[in-house]
Amino acid sequence: MNRNDLGYFKNIILEKRQGVLRSISATDLINLEKRTHPNGGEISQYSTHMADQGSDANQYELDNYFVARSLKFLRHLEQALARIEKGDYGICVICYKEIPRERLEVVPHTQYCTQCKN
Repeated sequence: MNRNDLGYFKNIILEKRQGVLRSISATDLINLEKRTHPNGGEISQYSTHMADQGSDANQYELDNYFVARSLKFLRHLEQALARIEKGDYGICVICYKEIPRERLEVVPHTQYCTQCKN
């Protein structure tokens, strides 16, 4: 892959990374840590009704899921940036063949060609 292509994909990855960082702020992470899991205690100080507590527990699980998913995606983006710096971006980690540009356009953080992914 030439330098122009690497720069192009690096910009895409950096934009995606910035979007993830905007979507989860430090406040979200702190608030998530401060809340208590439903099995360990009450999440909301206002919930006294069982249905409200169930709704709070459901919201806690959703918040936790989305933050964890965003952090995992962020980790994949960081790894792709490291591969760009290392010089092995766009090479499948299984078969060592070049990953098609079309696949990288859709999933710029991928480490696998289509054949190995399937």
